[in-house]
Amino acid sequence: MPPPAYMRSGSETSFPSASDSRDASMTVTGLREKKLYALIACLAILTILALFLLIMNIMLIVSLQMNQHGMKFLRFHNVFNPKAGEMEKVVQFDGNSVDLGTVVTNGNVAGYKDRELYIHGSRVLISGAENSTRLTIQESGCRLENTEHFQIISSSTLRPLFSAQHPVITIDKKIKRLSTSRIITNKIRSPIDESLKINVENLSIRGNEGIHMEANAVKFNGMTAVIFNTSRDGSIHLGGRLRLDTTSRGLPLSPSPALSASIDAYRLCVCAGPQNKLFLTPGNKPCQSSNAVCT
Repeated sequence: MPPPAYMRSGSETSFPSASDSRDASMTVTGLREKKLYALIACLAILTILALFLLIMNIMLIVSLQMNQHGMKFLRFHNVFNPKAGEMEKVVQFDGNSVDLGTVVTNGNVAGYKDRELYIHGSRVLISGAENSTRLTIQESGCRLENTEHFQIISSSTLRPLFSAQHPVITIDKKIKRLSTSRIITNKIRSPIDESLKINVENLSIRGNEGIHMEANAVKFNGMTAVIFNTSRDGSIHLGGRLRLDTTSRGLPLSPSPALSASIDAYRLCVCAGPQNKLFLTPGNKPCQSSNAVCT
């Protein structure tokens, strides 16, 4: 056992205490002033971004009218196609009008079974791959390009209503009149026991390789004139019984010597001089005028 040590009370020598040794061995942790400000700024930016995304999501949900069942105007379904024998993905649009802009699809576009499907646009293009069939729908008309066969099939009976191989359009008996501003076709005909009547203000029939008309009786009736024009080397062939008639009506003549016409009527007179002017006089008076009229 070592001998005890003694120290005088007046000595200036000091020894480290236990608390001082513990403070020296501890590592100081925490954020200083600049790092704390940087952390607060990052948290503020993240909070602003979170609020912005929350507002955008709320606006998107309100605009699309989304609920626990999905969106009101847009739904996605998996429908079994009996023809293909497999499940197909179907996008359902609902609403009075849907602005699609540009749609890229490799399937079919169809409406409800008991409702009609309307596609409106200044110019609608429906096409497949490059150099394939292309349908253009616009205000001036519809045009189908790069197709070898075209059919219009009834949705109820699945029978072809129109076929490009046999281009004949049958008009139902209930339809008595068709109105159009222009028709481009190679043939127009009516049933054997019915008449075909074309009534227009101004009719022009043009055929690049000729016009052929065949009927039991063909009648052209024009209020002012009926004109047949051909090219320089063209000709007109009229077969069968031909009748040319005019129903022009002359002006009614007044009994001028007796002057018995009504006073409410007028007489048409012509100047005898070189001017040959026309003028009117009362019906019960002779054709007399001043020199100022016929000079």
